[in-house]
Amino acid sequence: EQVLRLSKIPTRVIVFDHEPAAQRAASKLCNLLSSFPGTTWKVDLQTGGDPGEASAKEIKELRQQLSRY
Repeated sequence: EQVLRLSKIPTRVIVFDHEPAAQRAASKLCNLLSSFPGTTWKVDLQTGGDPGEASAKEIKELRQQLSRY
């Protein structure tokens, strides 16, 4: 159900925790979404252990980079 919902979004950004299991799950989700129209980005944040702990600077830079697409 989650994949079908996400597949309807033309530009998807997948951001999971840094833990190896979470990164594997993010890669799997990206692979599933790749069969649908649109673009899927897998983002591995450099700061914080999970997306909620990422630095404001990194999030701002990421938003600027992704807004180009």
